[in-house]
Amino acid sequence: MAISEGARTRHLFAFRQAAVAVRPATASDAAAICDLARAFHAEHIERWGPDSAKQWPLKQIRSAISSRDACVVVAAIGGKLVGFANGAILDPEAGLRIGRIDTVFVLPGQRGSRVAEDLMTVLMDALAECGADSLELIVATQNTRAQAFFAKFGFGDGDRVMSVDVDLEVPA
Repeated sequence: MAISEGARTRHLFAFRQAAVAVRPATASDAAAICDLARAFHAEHIERWGPDSAKQWPLKQIRSAISSRDACVVVAAIGGKLVGFANGAILDPEAGLRIGRIDTVFVLPGQRGSRVAEDLMTVLMDALAECGADSLELIVATQNTRAQAFFAKFGFGDGDRVMSVDVDLEVPA
């Protein structure tokens, strides 16, 4: 994943006297991302079923981190991961340059602290740097909180699929 040095460093801010750093994931983050993914799926077990936690095994996480058409970013406080976001370019071999945002997850204790916003901003920048012309995501129709969150970034125009052009200004 090619992320500019500016995107790596501009998303560092203070929260509760602890520095939150949002950065590209590395191979050494894979096990912690796997734990975060399990926590994410545990929150949605009623909607997706008990096997949903198996969707992101360690091997798949490592593959996404090393892929040139996928982007995985993490948020850390004091070296401990508190959130992650991931996405990929859909069908790049076919010449499509649509970036799909798959997951934005922050541990419950960090919600409301702008960590999710910073993850989203870095992920959107990373997908644009990977060549995405537009971005899309799928959100459950009953998940109005997520819909409102993604609308802050310009996503809209769909019942479950929300999309935005990459060159739109991201609100501060």
